[in-house]
Amino acid sequence: ATTKDVANALARMGTAARATGVDLEQAAALAAVAVRITKRTGSEIGTAFRTIFTYLYRPETVAKLNSIGVAVADMTGKVRPALDILFDISKQIETLKGTTKGIEVISSVSGVRRYNELLAVLENMDQVILAQVKAYTAANSAVKEHEIFVESLQVHYKRFQATLQSVALTNDTGLSRSLKGLLGILRSSISLFSGLSPIV
Repeated sequence: ATTKDVANALARMGTAARATGVDLEQAAALAAVAVRITKRTGSEIGTAFRTIFTYLYRPETVAKLNSIGVAVADMTGKVRPALDILFDISKQIETLKGTTKGIEVISSVSGVRRYNELLAVLENMDQVILAQVKAYTAANSAVKEHEIFVESLQVHYKRFQATLQSVALTNDTGLSRSLKGLLGILRSSISLFSGLSPIV
């Protein structure tokens, strides 16, 4: 799947994904695997999962899932994240697919038009999990690089500050003013980048 396909999928299903407890990395993993396996466009996959996330919590769907032992809510009554529910369905996919019961359950979650997309993902949930791990690893790496960059700015700021203090002792007013201006820019940069989230 291309980056464009994943981005298009996320644009279509992002709001529904967040509403059902699916984070960005999980949604991207679902999209990437679904696009690769089904050969559908990112927009088509995004639309499919927007439908799936919406249908998953309907009373009739909840009843169908309960009939195969898949809970939509936990013991406290709190609704479970969509990906956890799909993972539980996937563990039974070999016995469900091709049977009347399986078709009823899966189509209840996906709708008739999105059946094939959901089935493809359920049959390849191991790939979704792997893609999710890779996405989290990439995100953590970006965060670490961001932290290193900010630390580097802070080191340069301290060195520059020490240089300014040395210049001040020489009574070179013009140079001191210039260095103070640069010091202010560096300090603003540290403040800016410290408050930004890294771009993944």
